[in-house]
Amino acid sequence: MGTTLSIEFPFGRYHATPWSQGPNSGDVEWPPSPWRLFRALIAVGHTRCPDVTPESIDSLLIELGNPDAYLAGELSVGSTRHYMPDIAHSTKEPGRTDLVLDAFGVSSGPLTVKIHWDRTLSESAEQTLRILADRLPYLGRSESICTAKLDDHDHCPDSRWWRKGITGDDFEFKALLGVDGPPVRNQLEATTTATRKRGDVYPAGSVLISYGRQRPARSPAVVRPHAPKVTAIQFQLVSSVPMRMRNAILLADTCHAALRKQLDTAQQDSLELLVGRDGDSPRRQQHDHTHILVHPASIADSPYEAAATADLLTLWIPGGTTGELAQSIVRQLRRVRTAREHLEDRFPEQRLLLVGVGTLDDVLPEALSQTSTRWRSLTPYLPVRHRHRRQTEHEHIAADLAKECSYRGLPDVASVTVIESTEAARNLSQFRRYRVNERMPKQRRGVYLEIDFREPLTQPGQAVVLGQLSHFGFGWFAPV
Repeated sequence: MGTTLSIEFPFGRYHATPWSQGPNSGDVEWPPSPWRLFRALIAVGHTRCPDVTPESIDSLLIELGNPDAYLAGELSVGSTRHYMPDIAHSTKEPGRTDLVLDAFGVSSGPLTVKIHWDRTLSESAEQTLRILADRLPYLGRSESICTAKLDDHDHCPDSRWWRKGITGDDFEFKALLGVDGPPVRNQLEATTTATRKRGDVYPAGSVLISYGRQRPARSPAVVRPHAPKVTAIQFQLVSSVPMRMRNAILLADTCHAALRKQLDTAQQDSLELLVGRDGDSPRRQQHDHTHILVHPASIADSPYEAAATADLLTLWIPGGTTGELAQSIVRQLRRVRTAREHLEDRFPEQRLLLVGVGTLDDVLPEALSQTSTRWRSLTPYLPVRHRHRRQTEHEHIAADLAKECSYRGLPDVASVTVIESTEAARNLSQFRRYRVNERMPKQRRGVYLEIDFREPLTQPGQAVVLGQLSHFGFGWFAPV
């Protein structure tokens, strides 16, 4: 039949440092060692059981001896850090404190351990154990509040239990501090300070006891499909002062600088894919690196108003990146701000709240189309090339646009129409078209266009962003 003591930690927390470790080691003794249990029972007898004699406790411990088996719940190890004032600390000046690491075991619910002895106790010893267990307030440090009771059910330890004297390659093992021979009270009551003064790691009369448990059966290896690349990350812009579309280039350029700064620890090829460099040279893979698109919450089929509020920031990475690097971007891009000297380069601080991660189809489906052949400017198109003397303005724009489309692998252009309305001219005049480190003379020429392709776009997840500063949101087209 045997004897089983059941101890439950109702708050799921257990604080106890192994005897051989320092308080800041971060280790947790689990399950509780025989030595710890015996010391706790003696302490309860001293402080809470005036009706129990020391002799009856000594007799109980001799009958018990080291446990034969443990059934211990699973826990995770956590810790808190705080600073305790040392002997020279003064409230009038800072410092003179010591870092204390409080390691503990934690479970999602009540934590239970069953401690089993194969032997059956005498009637008097059993009664003593019941009294001590019923009055045990905690086990380990005082934060480890517990309830204990003598379990009246029969237990036959199986492969789930940690058992004494087990050997074999199929077992995992723990070494717990127990008594070497019959328990002796004055040895169990020895303090760590007294033990260390003698130059010993373990107290006199103790011994390490090996407990083994059957290793859990290994699950068959799971072949996971290759994780899809992340090609789009979208953020909500939150600020006390709204960002206007006319200054979207400021936010996009500052965000680009933040990517370069915050991702210095990323692998070089990943970083280059984000910021568009091959070492010290421009990226040779043309436009597969990040496009930073600042825009209102909805995608229109007509040009954005320069005074419209910028609600979202979408990072589009045509070449794709890993989920790990995407997580790093999300962690780092929490706020975007600038402290530029020139007032024209400043904008209100923007908090970036994650909206979605995946593909462009996931976060911005309305900006894509595999059926439409007509696309219209959302933001001004900035031509890349100089106009030849013999070219008309329209010929220059059409040739420049055709070249850009060929670089992007887009279908051939059937026709290009310049939108020449009063509203378009007003919006165009208000859009800032030069970067943060540039001044007004660098203002690029811009136009609003309507493009007719000879056939629909065939590449899934492909946005149409063309021309100068396209990686900062200019030259963005939407299907009509």
